[in-house]
Amino acid sequence: LKSLTIIVFFCVTVIAKDYNSVFKKTKSVTKNETYITCELKDVKYDGRDSFHLITNKTELEVVAGLTPDENYIDEEVIFDYVTLFKFTSSKLSSIPMLIFRNFSQLQIFDASETELKSLNTLTFNDAASLQEIYLQNNRLTTIENYVFVHTKELKILDLSSNNIEKIQTHAFNSLHKLQKLSLANNRIADIEDETFQPLNNLEYIWLDR
Repeated sequence: LKSLTIIVFFCVTVIAKDYNSVFKKTKSVTKNETYITCELKDVKYDGRDSFHLITNKTELEVVAGLTPDENYIDEEVIFDYVTLFKFTSSKLSSIPMLIFRNFSQLQIFDASETELKSLNTLTFNDAASLQEIYLQNNRLTTIENYVFVHTKELKILDLSSNNIEKIQTHAFNSLHKLQKLSLANNRIADIEDETFQPLNNLEYIWLDR
């Protein structure tokens, strides 16, 4: 008798979850600049579900100062007006992949106080215009190599008040324009000699507590 091999395929169903976005204009106190903000509230994302952002196009058109037109429904063009993206009252195990794909003009990303646990080299893919990232008050433990390789325009990075114990040597590669870096209130025991070498425009660094 010939031996019989049975192969069993396990199919994992990925459920797409819809998240409602709120658009508004916000003004920076320190820089006195106005941003068009896309805010997500009460998001619970465990990294296993497909992330789908629902947009209220009419609302965004009004916020952006556009003339509402039923023929003007190009979502990609509308998203181009968003310059600040923020999570509030949310819990994220990781930042949803491809979330930056539609925001070509995004300058500021804020996922602070979201219980974020991990970052990887694909986290900030398509986030080439980002200038400020705020990830303070989360649960990050390690900053891996090349995490910020896609954010070459970054000027401010706040990683304070996490549980960071390890920063890999090439974690900050490509951040040649970074000016402010906060690693305060973490659990860092030692830092490799070349860790800050790419940061040739760095003006301020916080390592207290």
